[in-house]
Amino acid sequence: MNYTFKNAFSVELIKALETTGFGNVVSVREANGHDTLTVDIGPLETPQYPVVWVNRFERVEIVSSDDDLPTVYCREDFPPVPHLNILSDDRKTLCLFDLS
Repeated sequence: MNYTFKNAFSVELIKALETTGFGNVVSVREANGHDTLTVDIGPLETPQYPVVWVNRFERVEIVSSDDDLPTVYCREDFPPVPHLNILSDDRKTLCLFDLS
């Protein structure tokens, strides 16, 4: 990937994905001074009879900077699950930490 990362979190995230095989980086770009990574996460294990449906592979967009928590955006029709934030513009993000 030929991209100069803006912060260390992005570099560590890509290393973790490569090491664990838990996802694939689709693209990386700069937006407003932050790294924005599009990642296919998965394969996800789902129960035989799930309460809410998530895809075996979920595409997320992760916006990161060194001075703030990352923001993980989900697909528009992501089901209502615990720890899901719905923003004023109706975009959905995953709650990663027990912080406001």
